[in-house]
Amino acid sequence: MMNITNELFQEFFRDNIEAVKKRLSMILKRKKDDPWLWFLKALIEMRQGLYNEALSAIEKSISLRKEFYEAWVMKGIILRGLKLYEEAIVSFNEAVKIRMNEDNYLDYEVEIEKAKTYIAMGDKSKTKQIINKILEINPEDDDIKSLLKEIG
Repeated sequence: MMNITNELFQEFFRDNIEAVKKRLSMILKRKKDDPWLWFLKALIEMRQGLYNEALSAIEKSISLRKEFYEAWVMKGIILRGLKLYEEAIVSFNEAVKIRMNEDNYLDYEVEIEKAKTYIAMGDKSKTKQIINKILEINPEDDDIKSLLKEIG
């Protein structure tokens, strides 16, 4: 039997956002200690452009599970959406630290998010440093190719 959290995520990815949001609201009244439910709430809020609400939900998720890699990545994306670039970089760096501690693995997708943040900050130098690091890992990545076009 599938648990409620997985079921809600599946519904979210089927684009049944309003139905998931309604069910999630009811479930969170009873089940406040599931970091994945708060993560999902943040995803929904972010998708709807409600970045402050998304930030609040993702911070709750992280408070329940400090080493929550995915939540730290999302927190960085939310902060970038709020134009809090320095804080976004801190969140992405925390995600990198967690992944390295857990798996000794550099997830270059987080590096791409950092590069996007540096682009938003107008820092081409740091963007290029990150892009060069990613190219060593995966020279054929389409996201990197588009970032290179973006910075000229």
